[in-house]
Amino acid sequence: MIEKNPIAEVLTLRCLGNLETPSWHLNSLMIASENRNVKLFHSAEEQLIGYIAWISVTKETFRTMSHTPYLPPYAYEFNEGRLTVVFDVAFHPLFSKEAKNSLVQYVKKKRFIAILKRDRLHTWVRAKGRHVKKVFFPTERPRLPMPRLKQPLLLANEITVEKVISPNNISIVVPVKNNQRGIDRFLNTIVENMNAEAYPHEVIIVDNNSEQKISVTKTYPFPVTVLECKELGPGAARNVGVAAAKGQWILFTDSDCVATSTLVSGYTKTDNECVAYAGMIDIKGEDDLNTYYREQETLIPAKIYTPDGIFPWTIVTANCLILKSAFTAVHGFNQEFIYAGGEDTDLGFKLRFVGKVHYNFNSVAIHEFNDGFSGFVTRFMRYGRGGYLLDQYYSGLHFDRSKVVVSKRSKTNIFLADAQQKAWHLGYQAQGHKDFA
Repeated sequence: MIEKNPIAEVLTLRCLGNLETPSWHLNSLMIASENRNVKLFHSAEEQLIGYIAWISVTKETFRTMSHTPYLPPYAYEFNEGRLTVVFDVAFHPLFSKEAKNSLVQYVKKKRFIAILKRDRLHTWVRAKGRHVKKVFFPTERPRLPMPRLKQPLLLANEITVEKVISPNNISIVVPVKNNQRGIDRFLNTIVENMNAEAYPHEVIIVDNNSEQKISVTKTYPFPVTVLECKELGPGAARNVGVAAAKGQWILFTDSDCVATSTLVSGYTKTDNECVAYAGMIDIKGEDDLNTYYREQETLIPAKIYTPDGIFPWTIVTANCLILKSAFTAVHGFNQEFIYAGGEDTDLGFKLRFVGKVHYNFNSVAIHEFNDGFSGFVTRFMRYGRGGYLLDQYYSGLHFDRSKVVVSKRSKTNIFLADAQQKAWHLGYQAQGHKDFA
């Protein structure tokens, strides 16, 4: 029998399963392949159904590698001089049950010395002299539905792709309601954290029916404009801001965010091919709620895995950059979303119909939630309302069936996940009743 090429087989499987293969993964596969530490699983018909890959390293080497791109950080324990690290497992989704059974039997025969956790992959394997307590491998990454508009999208104008992104052609648009302190803090942190060459072309603040009008009395080394929007909803306020913006690119963020040194400069690049980018939102705060938001990646758009790479399913307006001509071509934010939730998801879907949308985690905004548990419930009720509207505009989404998967299981996180899901569905049902009233 001809020996199969492990790397070729593994990459074939990953492509079939729409799994990412980042550079650290390829490097690890190369190391494992050279040491013959890749076990392939085939069906009776010799069709590839899965694999397990591991590396045998010393304690010192593992500690050095565990916080680099070549080996993501794992929880581990061992007493021996060397550690056998299981760093990747994947199954073809069509053969997941067969592969899992084969893998469990294989692991029971081996003496892997590791306990590892990566993303939602939880593995318990035995050290020498111990029994296997539990082996659980998810068989595939969650697959997100590709949204389809129920009504055709008629473009309002042609899109001119800007090949170069520079701070001077970026306008920041911030909607705000009853948060003067947040606006003052955001503007001050631009000056405090950014170099002068990274200042944006302008900052546009849009007051969306604040009880006391938002004002900016301090002088800044970049233009600051305060506008008013009487229409309800942050989407309507952002549309007002974009209409007045002079920059070719629009950077959206929120009044409760803090600007970092890379908020603007992180987006600058040449040879641009995208119409929008999803930036990084770093959540600060060490209380249970902020920890939950951070571990659940609440403000990071969900990932789509393709053979061409990893792309955001949509955008989150706490930090994203959008080509103005693309924004206007898809008619901007849908102002039917009067609650803060769902309007950015809708825009992200529409932008994907007219061009590429990619991640850019070089740009970072800082967000801290300080509205407590009541704010937590209210927030996900708003998201549920937005989910209902998305289901009305798109086919194949089924936001009424959405489930919350806990990334890091703890009693607190499980409780909050349950509260999140209940609040979401309450909001979804409330929006539905409103429409049919």
